[in-house]
Amino acid sequence: MASDQFYLFTALAAFNSAVQAQLRQVASPEDIVAIAAEYGFAITLQQLNFFRHDSAPTIESGQTKATLGERISSQASANWNC
Repeated sequence: MASDQFYLFTALAAFNSAVQAQLRQVASPEDIVAIAAEYGFAITLQQLNFFRHDSAPTIESGQTKATLGERISSQASANWNC
């Protein structure tokens, strides 16, 4: 299922510092889809849009909010910290 691919990619982002570094540098949601594809995960822009609008707290650093890539990486890490 497509949603499995998305959650597997977020798990990878939670534990892989190279993926985290790539996600911190994204300029668009399409960049995130491309990064996921590099690692063999087929995710969609629609899935990213849903993730962006979920009820998870916004990550802030001073006056600037985190990028979508940073949020995916950070939220995935938070989901695995039990």
